[in-house]
Amino acid sequence: MRYGYDELLDINGSYHSVHYLNQDDLDKVNHLIERIEAIRQGNPTPVDGDKIICVNPLIGEMSKRGYLEKRNGELSVCTDPSIPFISEENLHTDASGGPWFPMSLEQFLQNSEFVGKTLTFFKVWGHCGTWANGAVYFQAEVFLWRVTNPHFSLF
Repeated sequence: MRYGYDELLDINGSYHSVHYLNQDDLDKVNHLIERIEAIRQGNPTPVDGDKIICVNPLIGEMSKRGYLEKRNGELSVCTDPSIPFISEENLHTDASGGPWFPMSLEQFLQNSEFVGKTLTFFKVWGHCGTWANGAVYFQAEVFLWRVTNPHFSLF
């Protein structure tokens, strides 16, 4: 997926009204999309920023908008995240929200099913840097997992 200027402007009107979306923003987003999607080729393995369908075996599907954060080999699933920021340097993502459920890679793989790929939103600081309303939003294709955990909840 690649954005044209007008397509990116359509989802960043608030940003544009203050900081004026420009070619640098467009190039940054398209480069990030290429990198995000490139690391999700081949056999699926959990990647920082993947989308999660959260299932509690007693209650059923809790959330279709869960998010996976991966740091130093450890994983955390958030059942109700904000749109994550993504680092240009290393593609690490960072979201607020909650609750969070830590698990090892082994636990994740034992309790998950690969569903396919889906689009999800990310944000990155635009050309003006870390100013109020300074994030540019975009979508990229990520892995989608269905994860079952008896502790999943929305509160």
